[in-house]
Order: sequence, then C-alpha cells, then structure tokens
Amino acid sequence: MPGVLSARISQRKQQTVDVQVLAQLAHRARYLSERVGADAHGAGVGPEKAPQAWRREAFRDEESFHRYLEAHGTTEGRIAEVLAGRGPAPVSEPPAWALELGRVIEGGMGELGDPDQEEAVVLGVPCRPAPFSTLISRFTGPAVARLRRTLRDTADLPERGSRLEHDLRSSLSTRLLSLALRTLVTELHLARERGELRGDGPEARYEDFNRRLLASPDRLARLFSAYPVLGRLLVEAQEGWRRHVEELFTRLSADRPALAAQGWIASPHTPLTSLKMDAGDAHDGGRTVAICTFACGGRVVYKPREVRLDVLYERAVGHLNGRAGRAVARAPPAPWPEHAMAGSSTSSTGTVPPDRLAEYYRNLGATLALTYVLGAGDVHMENAVSSGEHSVVIDLETLLQNREVTGRETTAFARARDLLNDGVLGVGFLPMRVATGQGGASADASVVAGGLEGAEASLPVLTGIGTDSLAVGRGSGTMRPAANLPGEPERLAPASRTEDIVAGFTEAYGLLARDRDGFLSALGDLSELRTRHLLRPTRLYSRLLYESTHPVYLRDGIDREHLFDRLWATTTGQPSTRTGTASEIRQLLRYDVPRFTASVTELSLWEGDGPVDDFYFTTSAAAALRERLARPEKSESVRHAATIREAMSALSADRNTTAPRRPITLNPDRSAPDRLKEQALSAAGSVLEELAASRIDGAAGRDCTWIGLNPAAFNGSDFEYRPLSPLLFEGAAGMAVAYVGAAKALGTPGAPDPGMLDIAWRCARPVTAFVADTGAGASPPANAVGAYSGYAGALYALLHLSAATGGDALLDRLLRSGPETVARLAEQDSYHDLAAGAAGAAVVCLRIYEHTGDGRALETACRVAHAVVGRGLAEGETLSWPTDIDGGHLGGFAHGASGIGWALLEVGSGSGDDALLDAGSRALAFDTARFDAGARAWPDLRREVRGQALYPVQWCHGAIGIGMSRALTCDRVPSPDSAAEAEAAVEALVERGLPPNDSLCHGTLGAREFLSLMAGRSERARGALHRLDRTILRRFEEGVAQDGIVGPHTATPGLLLGRAGFVLGLLRMAEPERVPSVLSLEGPGKD
Repeated sequence: MPGVLSARISQRKQQTVDVQVLAQLAHRARYLSERVGADAHGAGVGPEKAPQAWRREAFRDEESFHRYLEAHGTTEGRIAEVLAGRGPAPVSEPPAWALELGRVIEGGMGELGDPDQEEAVVLGVPCRPAPFSTLISRFTGPAVARLRRTLRDTADLPERGSRLEHDLRSSLSTRLLSLALRTLVTELHLARERGELRGDGPEARYEDFNRRLLASPDRLARLFSAYPVLGRLLVEAQEGWRRHVEELFTRLSADRPALAAQGWIASPHTPLTSLKMDAGDAHDGGRTVAICTFACGGRVVYKPREVRLDVLYERAVGHLNGRAGRAVARAPPAPWPEHAMAGSSTSSTGTVPPDRLAEYYRNLGATLALTYVLGAGDVHMENAVSSGEHSVVIDLETLLQNREVTGRETTAFARARDLLNDGVLGVGFLPMRVATGQGGASADASVVAGGLEGAEASLPVLTGIGTDSLAVGRGSGTMRPAANLPGEPERLAPASRTEDIVAGFTEAYGLLARDRDGFLSALGDLSELRTRHLLRPTRLYSRLLYESTHPVYLRDGIDREHLFDRLWATTTGQPSTRTGTASEIRQLLRYDVPRFTASVTELSLWEGDGPVDDFYFTTSAAAALRERLARPEKSESVRHAATIREAMSALSADRNTTAPRRPITLNPDRSAPDRLKEQALSAAGSVLEELAASRIDGAAGRDCTWIGLNPAAFNGSDFEYRPLSPLLFEGAAGMAVAYVGAAKALGTPGAPDPGMLDIAWRCARPVTAFVADTGAGASPPANAVGAYSGYAGALYALLHLSAATGGDALLDRLLRSGPETVARLAEQDSYHDLAAGAAGAAVVCLRIYEHTGDGRALETACRVAHAVVGRGLAEGETLSWPTDIDGGHLGGFAHGASGIGWALLEVGSGSGDDALLDAGSRALAFDTARFDAGARAWPDLRREVRGQALYPVQWCHGAIGIGMSRALTCDRVPSPDSAAEAEAAVEALVERGLPPNDSLCHGTLGAREFLSLMAGRSERARGALHRLDRTILRRFEEGVAQDGIVGPHTATPGLLLGRAGFVLGLLRMAEPERVPSVLSLEGPGKD
C-alpha cells in the first residue's frame, strides 16, 4: 500500500500531498507518551525542567507529577526536551493511518460515497444529508466497500440501497461527525469571514463550502495539516468501526443456528433487515452494543463482551422467586452459554394500572435487595426497564462490583461516601442526582425517579443547519424518562410508595440472608466470571471525550493528551485511581470510554487481556458477596430500610415556604432573661449531642462529616441524600462556623471550649483542602464564588476559625491568598448575588480586611464590587441583576437586589467609595419599587411561583431579608424609606405569622435574627422578639423543631437549613455578643 500510494501521488501533475507531508502531519499527531519513548534528535543540552504552565494545567503537586513520570517510564528532562521541540524526528515513512488519510485526501479508487445519501445523528438530531457530507462520504464510501468485500461470503451481506446498508453508513457518519463537527464548523466560519465562499445566501454559501471546498484535495490537505490529530482520529474511527462490524457479522453468522433454536429468529437463514449501532458507550477500540432486527420481527441485542453475568443473574432471580413462591423479580432473557455474546431484548410494556402499582414497587424493592446482595453498581435510569409489574435490570456488566480497593481513602468524606456506596444507595435504584450544567442544577438519574421531574439540562445544540451560520451552541432540553418508569410521570408519586419498596426489600433480603448456602449454590461456579470495574463515573469520561474534540486540542497530539492528563491531579486525593490512570488515558486517546474488568475470585484489575495491577483489591468480589450474606439479617434490614426511607424522602422534601403559618401573638411574657439564656444553652446542647451521635470521623479523628438530605443545587429546589460539601450553606464550612460559635459560647472570653474547637478543626479540614485546591486551580473553574454556596463562604469559615484559635499558619496563608482566588473566580461569575455570586464574595473579602488589616483583601472587595455594579441593569433609579435560573431579576436578600445592594453599601462604607454607596442605594430601590401597598409586603419574583401573588416572609426571599437589608444599612446610609420599609417588614412578619420551620434560611431562627436587629428601633419588633424566643424554646423542649427541608424521614445537618443552624441560632439567643450572625456575614469580633 505505501508504495502504490507514493507512486500514485508522484504521478499527479499537481501534487497535493506527498509522503513527506504525511510524515510531518503524522509526527504532530503523535501523543507525548509516544514521543518520549522515541530517540531524541538535535545537539546540545536541553532543558531540565518542564514548563511550569504546562505542569500547572494538569498536575496538582509534585507527587502526582512524579507518578505520571513513573507510569511513562521517563524523566522530567525528557519531557522538557520534547516540549521544547527537541523530541524525536519525524519518520521518513508515514504510519498506516497517515497513508490512509492521504487516500481520503486524494479521493481515489472510485469508492466515494454519495454526499446526498449521508445521514447522521448529530447532537441527538437526525440529519439527512449529514452536515459536511462531502468529507464524510470520503470515509464512509470506502469503508462500506471494504466491508462488502470482507462479508461477501456471509448471509448478512447488505444489499446496495437496503435499510441495512443505510444503518451501517449512518452509524459510521455519526461517529465521524462526533469527532469532526466542531472543527468543521470553525473552518466554515473562517472561510465565510475571509470571503472564500460563493453564493448569494447562507444556504448557498454552506453548499459551496461543503461541495467545493471539502471536495478539494488541496483544501483537505491544508485542513488536516492544521488539524492532524483530527485526521488521525477519523481514520482510527473508520478502522475501529470496520473491525467492530466485521466481528459482529462474523459472530452473528456463527450464532444463527443457536438463535433459531432458542426461537429468537424464525430460522438460521432469516435475513437481518436493520441494525442499530452504538446503543451504548464505545469500548475496546470502538466496540458498542448493537440491536439487530430480523425479517421475522425478532430482535437480538449484541453485546461485544462476555455475558456470563447475565446467566448468573437469571439463576439468582430463579432462586429468589422459588423461595418467595411467586415472581418478585424478573431477569432479561439470558444468552446462550456457548458463545456468550448476545441476548434478546427486553422492552417496556408501558403503563402499570393504578391498582398494580403497589405490587410494582414492592417487586422493585425485591430487585433492589437482589442487586444489592449481588454487589451491583451503576444501575441508573437507562439500565433498567419497566416491564409488567417488574423493574428489569437490562445491563448486568456491573454486578459483583468489588469496592475493597487497596489504598482506599480514609478521610471522613470518603468513609461517608463508601458507607453509602457499599449499601443500597450504591446500586443506583434510589434517588441520585447528576449535574445538568443548567445554573448549577442537577437532575435525578435513578431507576425509581429518573426523568420524573422533567428537569432542564444544558446541552450542546446544532443551530443554523444547512447554512453558513451552522454552529454548536448551548441550549436546554428536558430530561425525559428512558423506559424506567411504570407510567407517565404526572401520574406517579414514587415517594408515596416508599413503604412498598421497603416491604419488598425486607422480604427478599430476608429470604436470601436466611438461605445463604442455597443462594450461593444456585449461583454456581464463580471462578470464570469477570465483571466491569468502574474506576470513575462514565459521565466524566463522556465530558472529557466531548471536550477533546474542540479544535484547540486537534492541532497537536501533545495538547489532546494533556487534556486527559488532568486525571492525574485526582490521584493524590483518590489513591484508588492511581494504578489505572495511565490506562484510562490510553483508552481515552482512542476515543473509547475506559473499561476495566476484574475476576470475581481474584485481586487483580485488568484492561483488555492484560493486568493493570495484580493486587488492586484487598479481597475478592466473591468473598465480599459471602460477607454481605453473613451479616446479621435483622440489623442489616433495619439499616437498609432507614437508608431507603431517607433517600426516598428527597423526592417529597420541600422547603415548605408556602405552608400555612402560625400567627404570632404579642402577649407579654415575664420570663427572666437568665432563664432564657439557660434554656437556649440547654437546647443547643441537645442538638450538639444529636450531631455528635451522627458524626462520621475520618482516620484518627482528623476530620469529620455528616450524611443527610441537602440541596442539590444553588437554588435549593431539589435535594439529595449525601455527605456534606465543603461549602457554608449546607456543608463542612457551615459546620465549622457553628462549632466555632459553640466553642465561644460554651467557653469563657478569650478561652474557647477546647472540645468544640477541636470539632470545628475537624470540620474545617476538608474546607482547607477545598480552598487550597481551588487556589491552585485543581478544582473545576466553574466553582461559584459566593458567600454561602461558593468559594468565599469557605474563606469565611476559615476566618472565624483562625480568630478563635488565635491564628494558625495554614489558615493565615489561605486567608492571605484567598482574595486573589476570589478575584479570579469573580471574573467568571454569573450569579452576582450573596449566596453564589460575587456580591457575597466582596463582603467576605471586606471581613478579611477588617480582621487582618490586609489591604489586598480590601482592594479585591472593591474591585469585585465594582464588577458587580458593571453587570447590573439600570432602570430609572433602580439597579438589578439576572439572578434567577432563567435570567429573571429577583428581589430579596440571598439571591436578589436587596442583598446585592447591602453588599455594595457594606463595601462602599468600609472603603469610603461613594460610587459603591450610590449603586447600593439604587439596588435597594429595586425592591422599594416592587412593594405591594395592598398586601403590605414584597412579591415573590422566582420563576417557579411567578403569577401566584405570593409574598414570602423569609431571610432568603421576601420580607425578612429585605427588612434586614434596611436595618443593616439605615445607620450608615440614613434614609426615611429604609426605616419605613424595615418597619413594614416587621409588620409583615407579625401579620403573616411565624415561618413553619426553625431554620436560619426561612424559619423561626432566621425571623429571630431580623427581629433582634429591629428590637432597638421598634416596640412592635421588641414584643414580637420576646414572644418568638419563648415559642422557639418551647418547640425545642417539646421535640417538634423542624429542619428547613420538611419531609418524611429527613435529617439535615447543615447550617442554613438544618441542625448546625439550630445550634448557632440558639447560641445567638444566649450569647448575642459573643456569637456572630452568619445571616449578615458578621466578622469574628474581638472575643
């Protein structure tokens, strides 16, 4: 082939591409890991150190970088040589893929496809003809022609023009466009800007680019010279597709007699009529699941992997059903063991009648018990099908997951995560959320509720199809159910079926646990079984692969590999990923989703046919299976039932912000102040005891965390059951602030309580790691910067801890460098507000300045505040920001204009900046203009309640927060309007009644904070505060105090919505001078 191609190229009158050009192109497409192993060229001494900028992009520390060098068997000097251009010289003979690319460029051999017939699914949208079809057909035509020659002796040779041939071409076109789309769009736009396109309209200009420029060998040579990595990937994808299809057809031909014998097709000669390729992630060189449809109507799922686990699951289901005396679980039809390559499909049967839903959910609980015992993982909404009265698991390759990894993390967070993953939550049936990229939001992807809420997801979308404005942009789509739900989402309420799930689980778990030996015997010999091991979530790999198709990563192989090198940064904090990272990157470079396997009875981790680590696990999956079955049935059933109830409560949890309110009555109360303090301290002590009982400690008690129901997004509209984040609102930073407050209130002036301070330190350790990682750029750049749900809130917690301890070297260093990171994150801020945005960050920087005197912190506070002003919308005398998820302009304190206005006034007053003072006053005027005189309150402007005439009385939204902003600023910026509005907020609270929970965010303790501010100004506020204090204490004494997330089985440890907030609010009642207010971001003070 090389000689033929060289001769053919040299015979052209106008040579477009020659062998040397292909060699140069191939050299730039080589990855760094390939170059460091080749011989160096050039003379002289090269650099000894790799560029710092290159290192910072991927490696968190020296440890991860040296781990990278060891995995590649190289040195830093060798890396530096290659990066400096002193690596191996281009070879004289191009590799096979480059020669194949030369053939594509030349377009020879008469095998070009018809561009008009090219069809592809692009970003989820079927397109015919496919975008850039002229180039795509240069790959698909030859590939299909070769496939015909290879398959000419098989029964499944696709006829020209048949549906089967169309399906094959479409699958290849789809793969190729997933790689080339963004680069070709970029080149289309460049050609338009340079005036290279002919035609009178956008459609004609696109056609000119597609038909003329992409048909030009000279233009294609320039294209692939600019993007050599793209050329390599396209040829590799073409070749991987061909091998995959040939393997599928060869195995299908051999399996036809068995398919007919099992009744899945009518006869061994029944024609294959259509083929759905890529029904799942690509592994092992482009292999994917495929769905084959035959002329008789039979459908077979082809799985290019061993399916002995499918057989094992069928046996397990049969045994459980036999013990139960009825079908409590169902398995998909298992494949035949002779070839272990394919199985028939299971389809959803649609809606389950209402009178059968209880049975459906009870059976779901039984299936959950079985999959838990079998150590399943990653059973999400796309891996199970609702069929009849059963939820049927259809992807079984992650049964018998082995979670006992050598070097398992011992931090508190890791222990809490492992506790959940090793239990029923780790299977995937129960509510679990994944990020959607929509304003920090997330969506449920579980079997039981995935797609139920119709959550919006941020997605790449294709716009301007068929024109020279064709572009890949960001859009939103609604997350729909797969086939996991037993009916239309609007008629289902899985949370109300929680006890059915618990009952089904408990029954099935008991049957299996009490018949341990019989169950293990039914499973048979496990020694030949291999299971897929998930090193990381597959969605992370998918995001990396999509990002790697950006044109910036396709110009040089070094750049594309370095994108994947970022995985090395996680190896310091996640020891379980260390030995597999180099293998992960090798597979990603092939555009595969990395896949690892493990023998059920051994300790090794494998990639393909070879071991990655002989002692990756500390025990075998088979031993772990036996250990699960040996646990005490009763206590385990109780534990798992509690987890099911708590996880399911995320579906019905509510902030309860519109529930009926109990009226405040202003009756006089003669309780002595000392008695009030004593009661508040006692109530706080009881909550601290509850927190101590549920605390999870890391190794040697170095750090700690809690598991509970927490907001899944910045807007707090959705919830999930998980360990704490490092943030202030609901995470470890908030816990640290609460325990610092406890240390001060329970100690003496200047001598905080040492026990409480020790726990504050334990809470703060993950916070210090988060702050350090974000400062070093190791955390995602999309981190919010705000005071409650962002980076600045972590700094706020460290500031209070530093003050309580009298200073600490680590804390002080992080506080010195923190404002610089705030400035960097604020440049990307899109939230603007106190909670997640730059306004809150500016106040935290001001507090750092007030406590430390560091002028750089004040400078950052002013710079960030001015940037916030610059992003506001001026309308008359008001100023506001798009802080809602849909870009709406909100009022209120935590997320709206009043909170931003207070922040601007706070920073302006602290720095003497008149421009900020003016902007802050205009921001307050936004809510002033929206005061409803008839309702004597402020309307709720949030998207989800617009038009409902709601007037919340809360700190986060509505009267309490707006009133607080006026109370906090009326001394600094005297205004009759502010004083009147603060009094109106008191009136709204009194008239509308007490919030229906006791949280700081939107409950009684948040209301109390506002009334305490107003008590010195308003007789009515003073009377309301006295009565409210007694009401709060009575609620705690009677055990009826409620978290800010209201629902069955909820447990919320965090600061703004949960128990830590109870502690801080009660201690503020007892020691207001010594315990700072987190709702107004007070600094540490002098105690």
